[in-house]
Amino acid sequence: MIRRNETFGKKKLMAFITAFFVTISVYTVTAESGNKSEFRAGMINNLIDLIKKSNKEEIETQTPPAEETPYPNMEESNKPIKDDNIYINVYFHREGVVKEMNLDDYIMGVLYGEVPETYHKEALKAQAIAARSYTIYRINNHITHENGADVCTDYTHCQAWTEAENGGDYPDSIASAVKETHNIIGTYNNECINALYFSNSGGYTESIENVWGGAPYPYLVSVESPGEAENYDYCSVKYYTPEDFVETMYAYCEELECSTDDASANIVQIKRAATGRILSANIGGKTFTGQQLRAMFGTLSSNIHFEKLSNGAIAVVSIGYGHGVGMSQCGAEAMAQNGADYETILKHYYTGINLEKLS
Repeated sequence: MIRRNETFGKKKLMAFITAFFVTISVYTVTAESGNKSEFRAGMINNLIDLIKKSNKEEIETQTPPAEETPYPNMEESNKPIKDDNIYINVYFHREGVVKEMNLDDYIMGVLYGEVPETYHKEALKAQAIAARSYTIYRINNHITHENGADVCTDYTHCQAWTEAENGGDYPDSIASAVKETHNIIGTYNNECINALYFSNSGGYTESIENVWGGAPYPYLVSVESPGEAENYDYCSVKYYTPEDFVETMYAYCEELECSTDDASANIVQIKRAATGRILSANIGGKTFTGQQLRAMFGTLSSNIHFEKLSNGAIAVVSIGYGHGVGMSQCGAEAMAQNGADYETILKHYYTGINLEKLS
């Protein structure tokens, strides 16, 4: 979901990103040679250097984002729903009620809640198909709520959903994207895909097994996602005093043994995927996954980097926004702006899929 993070002032963040682009060109040869890890390391080091030069001394706090629900492994066959007018049961979490809705009406609300209506029409179409596929996948695999609903309106559990203003019609861009892709879903081996998506990859999406473990999905593998750095969700920085840094770790796990003498040194044995996201790390004798570290520090992704600054503060830098698996919403918009249609976008982010229409 595209949301705005207030951790880093927009003007200052964009200044960092602008300066970052000036320095990034020196790593182009490395990236083109296929050494993703070295390329990512070079980018991160330059970004951290810029942060160190910012002379920012205030310590900021932020409400941590809700931890995302892990997604199940694909075990049973999906059987497409053969109905042109599909109705689903939606749990409205704020009202506490389940309502029956036309699938297209539900998908319009998802688009309105997930991405700006000003997005390119092809990016909106790609989002509509991804949201529809995600919904059908849940239905076909019997992934329901305790109350029996197929999906809900809580983005921490399913997908974001926003009602049209004043109970009226959705913007034309949203409505047309849904209508023009009516009942189209992504499939792999004739089965509806688990079309996961998120806001911003930070340059590369992630393979699903590196985020939640379990068996890999052949269509949810890491791919490059260019054109995202211009977006506001690309980078987030939080600052801690050594005491607050250690206290944050204790708040997540009281059993840790940590010191404030060199607070960032408490995090050791950091293992990363080639994309830069943390796979695991050791803190005070305990091992944590990247997703757990993301929840611990309230960062926007698990591509986290810790740096001790000259004033003694610790900068916690995260690149990207979201779990990183599947389609990047910012990346889809960048592709659309560069001329890609919705089919090209979807087949880029979901490797080896086909598009089919429920009938």
